[in-house]
Amino acid sequence: MLALAASASASFAASTLNINNFSGATNGTPIVNSAGAALAVNTFFANGGYFNTTMNWATVTAQDIKAAFVGIDASTLAVGTRNGLFTGQTFNGVLPGGLAGQNAYIVVADSSNFALATVFAVFNAGVPFTAPDGLGNSSQTISGANSASVVFGTVRSVTTQPNNVTGANFANGVVMVSQNVPEPSAALLGALGALGLLRRRRI
Repeated sequence: MLALAASASASFAASTLNINNFSGATNGTPIVNSAGAALAVNTFFANGGYFNTTMNWATVTAQDIKAAFVGIDASTLAVGTRNGLFTGQTFNGVLPGGLAGQNAYIVVADSSNFALATVFAVFNAGVPFTAPDGLGNSSQTISGANSASVVFGTVRSVTTQPNNVTGANFANGVVMVSQNVPEPSAALLGALGALGLLRRRRI
């Protein structure tokens, strides 16, 4: 009888994952183009998951992200309600094994088929995936609302606000890229170092 009750409760076990990149009309990090305009609906997709290897975000490429990202399942959240913004549930089922305890990320892509995607933005949610409770249930929301959580992509000012969010006034957005571009200061230091080496060789 106890075994039957356990199997019945297990059959109804479910875990849900909700992801978003905003929490209000002025708090969030929209997905924008290189001019700072919020992208149109259904032109980008998002999914939650983790990376199965340590990522050096200063040097990784889109290919590296596709190879290492483990989405919570094969589905993605199609963005069809608000320009540049997403919020919704990407998963409703039994939490895949090995996910609990992994650091949560949100990956945004230009294609719902990750194998075909060419540019990405990645948010580090800064929290681990939670394990299901004793009945196999869990519900978790991970957010990319803070521009400081962007680890892959170009953060820039928003020049054209989402046109379907009342009172929208987002300061920063993120541009999807195929490879991170070093900060100007880092690039300058690298160039100066190279010039120094050339000068030494000439001497």
